[in-house]
Amino acid sequence: MIHYTQFLAEALARGRLKLRKPLNQVAVYHDSCLLGRGNAIYEEPRQILKAVPVFRWWKWIRIVPVAFAAEQVGDECGWRKDRNTHQLDAHEQAMQTKANYVGTACPYCLTMILDGIKEKGLGESMSVMDLSEFVIGSL
Repeated sequence: MIHYTQFLAEALARGRLKLRKPLNQVAVYHDSCLLGRGNAIYEEPRQILKAVPVFRWWKWIRIVPVAFAAEQVGDECGWRKDRNTHQLDAHEQAMQTKANYVGTACPYCLTMILDGIKEKGLGESMSVMDLSEFVIGSL
């Protein structure tokens, strides 16, 4: 079994998938530790990021090899009681980049970061998207 980012990266590399539509967005990518530290998948998401024609990609503050995500802090769906500390930390780091979108390839991170954005009332200026949504938007 492979992760969808591995599948998409291979399709892009072989020319089977072409991303042409520019996305006029400023985005930041969040490395999830479930994908990265847990499965050593770092390069494939980056290959996809390079192929998606966005206005500008910002690097995430916490990157390889110290991926920082929901799985890092515990159990319950990847979270434990200190979830709020992590979720606020994650979206506040994204805010520092002035990005409009946070991209991730982890459903737990997506939920956690979205919760942080909502909690701070930033829904008008910032959103979170799965990496596959960036790909779909640029087809």
